[in-house]
Amino acid sequence: MSGLVKVKFYNTFWNKKIVSDTGGNNANDSYWPGLPWNPVGYPTYPNNMDLVDTANYEKNWIIEESRITGGYNNQILEIGVKAYLNEVNTTQRHRFNSLIHSGIFNATTGVNRTNVFSVGESISKSLEPSFGEIQRTKSYSSNLIIFQENKVSQSLIDKDVTYTSEGGTSTQPIGVVLGQVIPYKGDFGIGCSPESFADFGFRRYFADPYKGSVLRLSQDGLTEISKTGMQDFFRDELNKITCTPKTYQVSNTSTTNPGGLVKVPGGLTTSITTNTTDGTDTEGPTLFEYTSSNPLASGAMIDLTIVNGVVTVATVTSAGSGYVVGDTFTYSDFQIGGSTNVVITLQASDFNSPPAGDFELILGSDSQFIEIGMVVLVAAASGGGFLQTGAFVTDVKYTSPYKVTLNKPIPNLSEGTTELRFLKSVKDKIVGGYDIYDRVYVISLQQPALSPTGEATYKTLTFDETVNGWNSFYTYAPSNAFSLQNKYYSTSSNGLWKHHDNSVINNRGTFYGEYSNSYVDFIFNDSPSSKKVFQTISYEGDNGWQVDYFKSDIQQTDPNLPIVVDSQEVSYSDNNSYLDTTVQVKSYDQGLYIDPINGQPFRAGFNRKENLYVANLINNSTVRPGEIIFGNNISGIKGYFSKVKISTDNYTDVGGLKEVWSVGSKIVRSS
Repeated sequence: MSGLVKVKFYNTFWNKKIVSDTGGNNANDSYWPGLPWNPVGYPTYPNNMDLVDTANYEKNWIIEESRITGGYNNQILEIGVKAYLNEVNTTQRHRFNSLIHSGIFNATTGVNRTNVFSVGESISKSLEPSFGEIQRTKSYSSNLIIFQENKVSQSLIDKDVTYTSEGGTSTQPIGVVLGQVIPYKGDFGIGCSPESFADFGFRRYFADPYKGSVLRLSQDGLTEISKTGMQDFFRDELNKITCTPKTYQVSNTSTTNPGGLVKVPGGLTTSITTNTTDGTDTEGPTLFEYTSSNPLASGAMIDLTIVNGVVTVATVTSAGSGYVVGDTFTYSDFQIGGSTNVVITLQASDFNSPPAGDFELILGSDSQFIEIGMVVLVAAASGGGFLQTGAFVTDVKYTSPYKVTLNKPIPNLSEGTTELRFLKSVKDKIVGGYDIYDRVYVISLQQPALSPTGEATYKTLTFDETVNGWNSFYTYAPSNAFSLQNKYYSTSSNGLWKHHDNSVINNRGTFYGEYSNSYVDFIFNDSPSSKKVFQTISYEGDNGWQVDYFKSDIQQTDPNLPIVVDSQEVSYSDNNSYLDTTVQVKSYDQGLYIDPINGQPFRAGFNRKENLYVANLINNSTVRPGEIIFGNNISGIKGYFSKVKISTDNYTDVGGLKEVWSVGSKIVRSS
């Protein structure tokens, strides 16, 4: 009597290595043994795991999987449910003003739904599109701050606002993740500069280049901190910041080497001929040159085979001068030109149809400006400007000479091509950070250079809450700035820099390895309506300060003033503007000199009296029309106000601590 015995189903997973291609089970095709089909998308063995047969590792391993339920000849396990939805309508929508969230993650209970975006749940929140794109978000407490281009708002998390009958408000949890969006007062946003954001404690700082403003978001809402003494500065400087990407261009021009092809995937054979022992090229424009200390005789010809960057002598036709079949030239032998005995050249025509795959260029000294991701342009053979090749840089070796790897060969490269150009998109930036050591907000307005010979411009300055104002400019342009564990760091290019480092003496004024003098600009404007004579300059502080300039206000003249000469009206043109200025006042140590007659020390700049540094002002002005005594024949300068710049010198304890507490001048009313 037959009976039915139920067996619990189970899965089997069998990792197999195929060692034979007979019987229809072709190892090269990765067939599953005994099956007439090969499921598309099923995995072969992970790469690089077959240590025995590395040439065919991905074809020699398979994974077999089956399910048994006790029934006779039951099916094996199907491919089953896929972790994606294949929608019929694949039209993409750019919802620039919307937020979306996934499921929850709870490490305690082992729930991880961060990859779950259920279309059956309300998981998105849209903001007013007229305020532009969402550029940045920042969570705090139980709310989410949302920065759009022209608006700053907050979205309640896991709660919403309800209005009471008395007109008040209260919050109640209603099971939503992103609750009501509440905008902050003021039509300010973060523009196109989310990198300007920085925060500390309950304060958030950012820039709005569209409004020409720098703002602080704190418990009392938005405050325009750029108005505290720097409104005109930020109005002008932020107006220079653009959101449109610009093109940075590197040119590599050479009449003999337009970026020589060094490495060609696969194999390539070409014949090389030289007609003199000094390697004079008789073949025309070349892709690259190979220089050897072993010369070829005049008229010698050898055949070279290039395989994976290694050049091998295939045949020697005549006068090989020491070269024999099988001689190889290693990868490191390639260089541009050279002063050794022979130069072997390859023609551009040899590479019109190079094999597919990565290959390398060898470039000159300007390759230090080439970066990963740059796009390659090549000069058109017919002279029609530059054509984009579709190739881009994947690796750069900063050796001498520089080696650049491209993701694909340069197509249609013909003889006569002498220049390659590398392009990348660059963008103006407003970099923000918080210096936790000095308790200041750092903002850097940066405009990048557009070529290797161009000059990047930047203005880096700090805002101090203790004085409610902007207290200093700095001579560094960070690509990123942040604080960590009570220390302030910034990055530049590929370097990470720690600021306020006291482990190195005399490093003040040094940023990213470059030293700059510290200076202070200020204005003397006592009794602004009175004409004055400024006779002296004095300061309280440390030794080592000098006066770079001390100049008066500008006296403008009237251009094209009509005057009458011999009863005829003529035009008198005088576009000059005049001001009084002084010679440089040297620091206390720098201005020291010894009288050669009596050996007494004297000071040509500041002298010290009761720890106060003082100096007379020596006039150095140009003559004005009608002046009788001018220049160093008089002392002091005259004017309604004066502009002064004092700086640290390059003589006294360079890089050391130098403080200045007050600056003054002896002023008398001009007669």
